[in-house]
Amino acid sequence: MSSTIHIAVGDIHALLLDSLSGAGYTWQVAANDATITDIRFFAPVTTSNTTPSIGGSLKTRVEIIGLKKGVSKIHLIQKRVWEVTATPLEEIRLTVFVA
Repeated sequence: MSSTIHIAVGDIHALLLDSLSGAGYTWQVAANDATITDIRFFAPVTTSNTTPSIGGSLKTRVEIIGLKKGVSKIHLIQKRVWEVTATPLEEIRLTVFVA
């Protein structure tokens, strides 16, 4: 997945990404210009007010915060932290323009 995002300094852009935390997978930052954007992860959440069913999916909330004007190339990967050399299960590449 590849995408372009436009935000202003101080704005927050939120993403909800599929979570497989029960299988040990977490979303991680593989690349980011931390002088331009800050990335924060929040524990998997349901997308409704109901309790998820067994085997149901949860979402990890990711917030991208614009820190200063510029362009940040962000690369997010989903993998198990102990599988250092394993290929990520999923990858997301974002180009964030902060104005």
